[in-house]
Amino acid sequence: FLLLSSTGIRLIPPYLSKIIVDDAIANKNIALLGWVVLALVAISLAGVGLSVARGRTTAWLGSKMSYIIRGQLYETVQRMSLRFFDKHKTGELISRLSRDTDSLQEFLAFEIPFFIVNIFLLFGIGAVLIKMNWQLALLTLLPAPLVAFGTIAIWNKIRNTFGKVWHRWSQLSSLLNDTLSGIRVIKGFAQEPREIKRFNSRSYDVYQVNMRAEQMWATYMPLLSFLLGTGSLVIWYFGGRNIIKEEMTLGTLMAFMAYMGMFYGPLEMITHIWGWISRSFAAAERIFEIMDMEPESPDEKNALSMPDIKGAVEFKNV
Repeated sequence: FLLLSSTGIRLIPPYLSKIIVDDAIANKNIALLGWVVLALVAISLAGVGLSVARGRTTAWLGSKMSYIIRGQLYETVQRMSLRFFDKHKTGELISRLSRDTDSLQEFLAFEIPFFIVNIFLLFGIGAVLIKMNWQLALLTLLPAPLVAFGTIAIWNKIRNTFGKVWHRWSQLSSLLNDTLSGIRVIKGFAQEPREIKRFNSRSYDVYQVNMRAEQMWATYMPLLSFLLGTGSLVIWYFGGRNIIKEEMTLGTLMAFMAYMGMFYGPLEMITHIWGWISRSFAAAERIFEIMDMEPESPDEKNALSMPDIKGAVEFKNV
């Protein structure tokens, strides 16, 4: 409800600006101008209240879900046999309990609501644009399919790359935990140069895979921005031509430009969300890889519980 309400309110101001230009200013109607401005103030205040309520609710929900998942993951680790801890280093498990669950919390609390809001905005703005001028709307929406196909094409590659980033980070965290907890042994055998070399090697692996992931985005995003920018150029040309021919009012063109700015913003942000989803999916896979494991030495199905034993130790004739 909060998402729908806050998204709907954001669609109203550009249309009111059209009324200000075409009706209030063009007809020199000061009373109408005052009422529309008051309506804009009221809408802005309502939007602030809804945003605060939605933000607090999603923060609570994301934190609570992360708390539950972290507890379940730790409970699963505690049930595992010693063989499990021989296969998984302590630093790797710490990374999954801390870094991965934090990434999942950020995704649940902020990125999913952000994604939903932008999806609502896209459909809402698209409907308004088509209602205002469907011919101009179709022209300006031409880059959208190209952006969608490009994002889908690069999705799998980005997801695999960010999976490697998280894997390299877990290896580095594991090495850090082992060396810092065993620092007395390292210094006792004068192995500082060897450990520095090991750390630099793991750190270089993180640098390489992280650089590849970021360079992939750095290549894709400028191309995306160019495609999105062509829509505004189309509006200026065809919209300006319609005004010259007196087939469109100036207020309609201004509202159209405002809506298009609102439309391409969410569209560009949705392309960013795929990077966030890639990071979060990589973290979630690492979390549920542990949670879905069965203990290698499970309890017997018909095992008896230890009774509540009460007793005492006595010393006699000592």
